[in-house]
Amino acid sequence: MKVGRLVFGLLGFLVGVAAISGSLSILLDDRDADDFFVSNEHTIARTSHAVISEDVDVLTDAPGWMAGWLTDPVDIRVSGSSSSGDIFLGIAETGALAGYLSGVNHDVVTSIDLNGDDIEYTTNAGLAAPALPADQTIWEAQVTGPGEQVLDWSLETGNWSVAVMNADATSGIDTTMVFGAKISNFVALSWFGFGFGVLSLLIGLWLMAGALQRGPEPQMIDLREESPIPAPAPEKPIVRT
Repeated sequence: MKVGRLVFGLLGFLVGVAAISGSLSILLDDRDADDFFVSNEHTIARTSHAVISEDVDVLTDAPGWMAGWLTDPVDIRVSGSSSSGDIFLGIAETGALAGYLSGVNHDVVTSIDLNGDDIEYTTNAGLAAPALPADQTIWEAQVTGPGEQVLDWSLETGNWSVAVMNADATSGIDTTMVFGAKISNFVALSWFGFGFGVLSLLIGLWLMAGALQRGPEPQMIDLREESPIPAPAPEKPIVRT
């Protein structure tokens, strides 16, 4: 019985520690005022007309019901600011964006360290001048204007790319970007996981303490002490008749 309590207590303790650690790593991570988990600031300074992300494949091979279930609670945020003029931010289907920028000098982000500042690019050379980005119909979401612009988009199944341009489509991109993501009720679920972890840890400690607690000392019997043997009863005399 004590071995079973010890094993279950140890399991409860380990589960509690894991749940608390995972929950705290989420709750203490960087979030903005709207509970988006955000990256570090990244400076994008290029001489091209546009900077776009590589193709992001969002569950295109998954069954429809699964893709919808996984993407519905996810929101994406892209924010950028430029001191040199109006900025344009947009999200479009990768193929449609490639068609818009065909023949246009632009850069593709091939690698980015969201917690650092390293960005790697490949450059697609071109001489064509792009049309104004805000006039295009390819965008799933877009924002444009001076100062800081914030683009929020609910994740959908498909192949997507993010584009950063000057609003007037001129060359020379100089912006500061921050990327973020939010999963609905994720923070609330993390608090639930933290509470579950504390409860599991306490129950585990209680079980282990009960298993390791020493019981009362056993009573030792000294067999060397002989109990007095009662004297045999006297025999009754036999009366013959």
